[in-house]
Amino acid sequence: MADGGKDSVLGERNNSDQKRRESSSDENSCSYSKYEKDEPELKGPIRTFSQYKEYVQEYRDKYDSYCSLNKILESYRNEFLKLGKDLEYAKGRDMDRYYNILGQLKESYQRCGERHKRLKKIFVVLHGELEQLKQRIKDFAHS
Repeated sequence: MADGGKDSVLGERNNSDQKRRESSSDENSCSYSKYEKDEPELKGPIRTFSQYKEYVQEYRDKYDSYCSLNKILESYRNEFLKLGKDLEYAKGRDMDRYYNILGQLKESYQRCGERHKRLKKIFVVLHGELEQLKQRIKDFAHS
């Protein structure tokens, strides 16, 4: 297959991957909005067994969202890493391809840059909350 044909197939695959990710992340954005805050919400020590069970359930719920967010963020990271590698490869070899990839890079950033920043912030907050919940659960289990 000529480079042009290969590029169009890769472009179509990237576009379908991006559309699938955008629609899934749009659907999930609502479920993540409940975790959207400036700082992690830190919980106090566990005093009772029923409180322990609540913390464990909260951990499980947040962990599912955390893993889902990680997959979305990883797909963004992989997309930009691939574009960066393609850009570096084309540099000095094929300037038409270089500028085409540069345009794709800018377009991708404009399309998903803000959503990525928002999801990354939620991810960091969830990470802090999960870390602290896990410690509280461990502390209670050891006491």
